[in-house]
Amino acid sequence: MFATPKQSGRASILGRTPLNTSISGRRSVQPTPRATPNVANRSARAEQILEETNQYVVKALNLPVPVQVQEALRGDLTSVSIKLHESGWAWLITGNRLLLWKFSSQQLTGQCRQISLPPSSAVVNWNADLIAVCSPVGDSTSHLVLLAASPEGNLYYWGNALQDTPPMVRASVDVGEGHSLALDGLGHASRFLLATSLGTLFVIATPHLSQTQLSVSQLQPPGGMLAGFGRRMSSLFFGSGGHEVQEARRVVTGHSGSTDGSIVFVLTKTSLQKWQIERSQEQMVYNAPLEAIVKEAVIQGGWYAGSGTGGSRPTTLQTLSLWMVDMQLSSEYVVILVAVTSAEHSFAEYGLALIQADSDVTPLSVDLLLRPNYRVVHKPGSEAALLNRCLHGAPHSSTVLVYNRNMVILADVKSRVAAGNPDIVNFPTPNAIVGAGALNGRLLFFTLNQGVISVGQGSGGTPTPHTASRLAASVVATPTLPAQGLPPTMSSRQPQEVGPEKTEQLHNAFMEYLDGTKSHRKVAAACEAHFPPESFSSRLDTPLDCTVARLSEMVLNELPTSDPRWSDGGGRDSAGGSSSLIIIYQLEDKLQAHHKYLQFVTDVGLLDKLTGVSVRGYPVLTRWLLCEHAEKLTAAITLRKMHSQVVDQAIRQALQQRPGPAPRPGLTHQDVFYSQVSSIDDIFPALLDHQDSALHGLELPQERTQLVLGVAAVMEGMVHDAVQYRVGKAALYQSFVSTEGAEPEFLPWTASPGTRHCISQQLQVLLDVGVRDVESSQDRQTLWELVVSLCNLLFDGYQAQIASIKSNPSLSGRLREAGRNFETDRRKFLTPLLEHSQLRQAAELGEKYEDFRVLVQLCERTGNREQLREYMARFSAQGFSDFLFKQYLDNGQLQQLLSHSEDFPAELGQFLESHDNLSWLHHIATQDYSKAHSTLQRLAEKETKYVDKKKTLLSLGKLAALLSDSSHPEKAQDLGTLNHQLQLIEFQQNIPLEALEGSGVDPTCMPPLPPEEVIELYVGEKNPASDELSFICALEFLEFVYPDRDSAAAQELRTYIWSQAVLKDDWYQLSTDGPLEQLQTTFFFKVAEEVYNRGWDVLALLPPLASLLSSRTLVETGIASDPTFQFLVRAGYEQIGRVQGSAATLSDSFIDT
Repeated sequence: MFATPKQSGRASILGRTPLNTSISGRRSVQPTPRATPNVANRSARAEQILEETNQYVVKALNLPVPVQVQEALRGDLTSVSIKLHESGWAWLITGNRLLLWKFSSQQLTGQCRQISLPPSSAVVNWNADLIAVCSPVGDSTSHLVLLAASPEGNLYYWGNALQDTPPMVRASVDVGEGHSLALDGLGHASRFLLATSLGTLFVIATPHLSQTQLSVSQLQPPGGMLAGFGRRMSSLFFGSGGHEVQEARRVVTGHSGSTDGSIVFVLTKTSLQKWQIERSQEQMVYNAPLEAIVKEAVIQGGWYAGSGTGGSRPTTLQTLSLWMVDMQLSSEYVVILVAVTSAEHSFAEYGLALIQADSDVTPLSVDLLLRPNYRVVHKPGSEAALLNRCLHGAPHSSTVLVYNRNMVILADVKSRVAAGNPDIVNFPTPNAIVGAGALNGRLLFFTLNQGVISVGQGSGGTPTPHTASRLAASVVATPTLPAQGLPPTMSSRQPQEVGPEKTEQLHNAFMEYLDGTKSHRKVAAACEAHFPPESFSSRLDTPLDCTVARLSEMVLNELPTSDPRWSDGGGRDSAGGSSSLIIIYQLEDKLQAHHKYLQFVTDVGLLDKLTGVSVRGYPVLTRWLLCEHAEKLTAAITLRKMHSQVVDQAIRQALQQRPGPAPRPGLTHQDVFYSQVSSIDDIFPALLDHQDSALHGLELPQERTQLVLGVAAVMEGMVHDAVQYRVGKAALYQSFVSTEGAEPEFLPWTASPGTRHCISQQLQVLLDVGVRDVESSQDRQTLWELVVSLCNLLFDGYQAQIASIKSNPSLSGRLREAGRNFETDRRKFLTPLLEHSQLRQAAELGEKYEDFRVLVQLCERTGNREQLREYMARFSAQGFSDFLFKQYLDNGQLQQLLSHSEDFPAELGQFLESHDNLSWLHHIATQDYSKAHSTLQRLAEKETKYVDKKKTLLSLGKLAALLSDSSHPEKAQDLGTLNHQLQLIEFQQNIPLEALEGSGVDPTCMPPLPPEEVIELYVGEKNPASDELSFICALEFLEFVYPDRDSAAAQELRTYIWSQAVLKDDWYQLSTDGPLEQLQTTFFFKVAEEVYNRGWDVLALLPPLASLLSSRTLVETGIASDPTFQFLVRAGYEQIGRVQGSAATLSDSFIDT
């Protein structure tokens, strides 16, 4: 993400020195006197580079600043904030003053509109984030809609803020105990979004036609009349969830893809919300608990592993502190700036958490956590200093900037790489950043000294994807990557140095072959003598392979033999030179010469002896490289035929990037460029660079459209014709001798990282600039045809690469990366087809490249259920049904998922085998009640959290069992088991409410309890109000749970129950005079009498006397050793034994005695 700094020969205007500290990461600069931006006397408006490193370039745009703004910047800056809007308008807030000006317009130089805002009664002041503008007629300079929201929630609307009128409409919203946080447009001239500091969102619609009031609606989290019931049922089967109002940190909006729809992301202290806002409805997509998953990513990334001051204790979620600082949308991600520290460290570190912006699935982890190695000193209580950072970005840019008033750090989220020591752009006092914004994709700041500046990525340092193809000048270079995929012997040795004599020998043999002075047999014999068997054993970069590849490249780059301007071009027989002076004919002659060279290599038996060479840092079969050379000649011919002014400028730019001496006098830049056909792909990054610079100078949409279409057509034509040559001439490069081992990864030049990146970049330009600016229907048709064609070229390259990896077991480690890149690009470029209603093209590409996500969205968008069934049948072997079902499951679309029970019962049943919580519904839908019963019983056995849910599952399982047509004895046994479990739950649910409350158990969410806890809640200390009925229920529950009375568990619990009955009385106060009368008053006897009256065997339910007297409960209280207690209990046991079985009641027998 950050590259190594390079020193610039330009004097530093901003101040820059390399980073050399691990804590602050700052560079000291000499402050300059504060200079308010003033361009009143400046005639030239050219941009000026203020500072440049390989990481960043800072430019002053030299845009005019109105006098009123300059004066405001000379005063107190504590309340000053500026916003640079993408419409080209800017505004400054200072106190209650609003200054509005068109910073991007040359016609309105120096003009400024001042508006007095009503005073705010809130603690916070007005700021630039509380202003939103839009123009109902595009880039108008005479009509501007403005909406302002005061901190306390008052709304002020101007139908045209450029006129000297008070606000047309006033309204207010309830911000509660918070305040207005931010105001932004929703992609439509009449709708805005207001966010409060408490995370409340309001959609504001401006008056329309005869309306005179603002329409304000508050976005509500999921809920409604049946919300309570729905939450209970969803938590019963699928877990619980909720919505909690939290302090909001940032709200950003983006385009959702529909005509007037928007997506909104809300960052709070601990979570991330996503909202979908359409004209007809608004809904929360998800509310993700962000803090935990970011902490988990920090731990997995080993940020603080063994680096603390207290040793190498492992970092845990509890020892980490994390703050959500800011958030922005980038080209693909929601980028969240976080600050992290550990309990053992005295510094905090910033990171960038990336989450896919277009996904509607609640994120369970961050896609990537970038670590720019930017730290600051942190002490407890200094959290406000950590939050004093902001994040700046744009939806169509991969660049994000971390900044505050005095520094900027650049990051590229697309590179997915973090640097060790980032460059920091400092703005030392009295200079400072007082505002930010974007225009035409450029990230802008407003500074005190330079006014509007831009900060973007630098172009030096490590190779970018644009220049990657230029680094492979030699086709026989030593490999920089392991030669995966080749036979073991091919990659086990270092490549040998091949001297020029070998090339000369093969060249002479080729000349003799062409002249016909020797027979093919003699030429073959000479080649065999030059390249004996040991020179072409199965390994990489053999002398034979290197020589054949080198001579092939010489054919490509041979100079014209008859052109006098190439004075040193001849001197010997030419292998591929042309006698023509016309470039197109020279290229065609070279292609014919290369075909003759291939025929020569084949006829003399060399083709079957070739193995591989190292190209672009990885192994390539030599015969593939020969084909690549012919493809480049074909592409060069296509490029020459499509020559235009744009191509001419790109050729000049490409030559400027090539190393080497200046061309000879008299040669044109086209002569020089086309003489080096092996580097013909240099034209791709040059075309993109020229296009990028030219777009900024074109004002008419038609001109911009023609430019991007022209560049795309050139790239598409070259790559298309090269691929067509490869497909059509494949047989010429086929070896008929089987080689040991599998072939290496197939990654031709048309699919190399450099070319692939260029195609992707041009596709993005077509979708961003082209779609926006295209006007005529013919251009629009051409644009989409180019998009589809470039997508085909890009995706075909991926498919060929992945197929080659799958055919080679030793490359299995590469499959995941290649597949992930393919899926990323496929999703990136097929989604816009759906967004722009190019449904036929989306279906064509989705079917061809098996993008099931696109195919599902197509069917859902068109409501074509029959087409969905057809896809499920056609792509059954590729797992389409599993993909569809999983998408339904991930998105919570359970009704759609289960609706396929009738159409595809087998497929859905197989998918749901690992989802018991849903499979029983499928079994019921297919009337397989026996499986539904088994599944529900299995779910009930696993349920340990909610007893109510367990009861519901058992009840549903019993119903399914009754409906099943099973007549086996197992059915009756299953029903008996279910009834038994339901009875156990009934015992638990009958526990007195006072006992549950006393033990801290919530009756509404009580878990299934073990028998010991149930009995404890009936008769233990947690139920002080227990009576005889409580003990009877405990004894009955014990008999139900343990039918075997003699089991150790049953005896232990029975002794515990009666011990608790003993403790209900004060035995020390009882007399031994008349023992039976004394016993009759005890709780113990009353429980025994109730047992007797119910017809139960009292002695069987009483514990043995010895067990009772030795019970831990009674021993610990000391009552067990009391003589009076022992006497009375023994007497009671004796009397119960005597009267057991008589007709009298137990109490009568005591009285009679």
